[in-house]
Amino acid sequence: MPYNRELGSPWLESPNRGGGMKQRIPWNRLIAEGAVIVGSILLAFAIDAWWDERSDDAQEAALLTGLAEDFQAASDDLERVRAMHGAKSSAAAQLLSWAESGGPDDSQLDQVEIAIGKMFAHPTFDPAMGTVQTILGSGRLDLLGNRELVGELTRWSAVVDDLSEDEENANRHLYQSLVPFLNPRLNLKDLDKTSEIAWPGEKAPTGAHRLLSNREFQSIVFMVWSLEQNVAEGLAPAGAAIDRIARLLEGELAR
Repeated sequence: MPYNRELGSPWLESPNRGGGMKQRIPWNRLIAEGAVIVGSILLAFAIDAWWDERSDDAQEAALLTGLAEDFQAASDDLERVRAMHGAKSSAAAQLLSWAESGGPDDSQLDQVEIAIGKMFAHPTFDPAMGTVQTILGSGRLDLLGNRELVGELTRWSAVVDDLSEDEENANRHLYQSLVPFLNPRLNLKDLDKTSEIAWPGEKAPTGAHRLLSNREFQSIVFMVWSLEQNVAEGLAPAGAAIDRIARLLEGELAR
């Protein structure tokens, strides 16, 4: 077999169609070029895989940051809502206590109107759900490496829904029972002209303490207190869930 001095490798010969000189095929060079092509393809795949991994990491970091911001805001809002529900519950309890004891002292008459006013609170916990919904709706739960965090986020919507239902029941009682009872008896603002229930208006009504002996009023106030106890039971798991999620997020962001 002829030997090519320049390439340092044997060439195979193939017959020329003209029947004259033979064409020599440089197999070693072709193999080397093929190896370069294959190597380039493999390198491209490796680069794509590396970039995809970086992209997933970047997405995870963005989602974790968004979640941390949302749940910090949720924590702040929950504390605001908790304080309003607590004040409303305490006001109802105070009114019931006065009704049971025969009424307040003369020095406490204005406190009756203040307590009734606090029962007009209608707070609603409405946390930002954008990042959670993005994660759950995208089908890319795998972007979050912490399975415990994924589980907490999956359950979070149900926790919020349960609390919202309790708050809705309490607010419905306010509009359907308390307001209709008080409106013809005390100086309330015209509810048809304002979207917000306001109490007691520009001038505090007088004689509100006389309502404490009214059985219907007592029943309405007791229902306010009862519904607020239900809300409090929903606030507790919401707060606990926020604390767990915040702790998990802090750990993930610290990695």
